[in-house]
Amino acid sequence: MEVVFDDGSTANTSFDDETVNPFTDLMPALVATLLLMLVVSRLFFVEVMGGNVDLRRVCAAKQQIVRSLAASMQDKVDLSNEKACREIEIVLHGQGKSIRITNEPTSQRFSFEGDTIFEPNKAVLLVGGEAVLQNFRSSIVPLQKAFDEVQILGHTDSDGDSRTNLALGAQRAMTVYDQMVGPLGVDPVSTLVSVSSFGFYDPVNRRPDTTFSWVSLKAANSSELLKQRNRRIEILIKYKFGRLSL
Repeated sequence: MEVVFDDGSTANTSFDDETVNPFTDLMPALVATLLLMLVVSRLFFVEVMGGNVDLRRVCAAKQQIVRSLAASMQDKVDLSNEKACREIEIVLHGQGKSIRITNEPTSQRFSFEGDTIFEPNKAVLLVGGEAVLQNFRSSIVPLQKAFDEVQILGHTDSDGDSRTNLALGAQRAMTVYDQMVGPLGVDPVSTLVSVSSFGFYDPVNRRPDTTFSWVSLKAANSSELLKQRNRRIEILIKYKFGRLSL
């Protein structure tokens, strides 16, 4: 190869390699780093999280429960194309009752309007409310091996003081617990079952990671329709992370 200098002189030189790639020496290190990241990620999900999430099986369980509930309520809701998993919210209607179902990747939240299953301001089930809960129990019991946890949550509107409403929410949640567990229901030992009350502190329009105040609470109960939605029982089902087969 001839090299020309500024003064016009020339010189011949040669290189041992035809092509010089500055990244050649870095490639082994990059590959090793990527492999290490994959190993660490795999260990995190297997060892720390307890196993990878099998969303396919979780979806199948969700779909089966919603289909069973829809049939019991004689609702002809479209559940094709795994809608019970893909839709963020589904509302089932039938026999004067409604169930609002909210989806997250590994959980399912079922909301029952308190006015349709309980006597006003009491923890006593109406006849129709008892039937709704029995149908719900029948829909979930065959799949309880897929559950990691079941939470029963009582909620009220903002009428009255906080202690009264916390007590009412707890009493109603315990009434639902009595309907859900037992010889024909969910096994609270193999499936972690809990009962709690939020009173009026968690209205339906409260969102995580947002500022909430007494002004917000008043606005969330500013109409009879909002109060009616806030008076509710929620059953939150959390599915296993693939540690056991369904």
